[in-house]
Amino acid sequence: MLDGLIETVLGFVRDNRDWAFWIALFFAMGETIAFISIAIPSTAILLGVGALVASGELSLFPIWAGASIGAVIGSAKRSLPCGRSAIIRMPSKRAMPRSVAGASWR
Repeated sequence: MLDGLIETVLGFVRDNRDWAFWIALFFAMGETIAFISIAIPSTAILLGVGALVASGELSLFPIWAGASIGAVIGSAKRSLPCGRSAIIRMPSKRAMPRSVAGASWR
């Protein structure tokens, strides 16, 4: 089932080089988002696209740019659930004086 999906996506990329940027962006973004990375074989598809770049069928820059932007978008989406940063919800050092006082950084 997944082998067919991988072959279909790689065949599409091979036949439609103009979409390579967007496909690399989508699968790199999917690889960084929890549960989506389990459902789709992003790693295998990105490795296959890399093989197409190595064989000279695709240009490196659009794939690199798409995968980089997709990874940044996916990471930003993961760290900002519901539009708020996860760092904002972390308790401050003042809220936990005992655990901070017992910590040693030496």
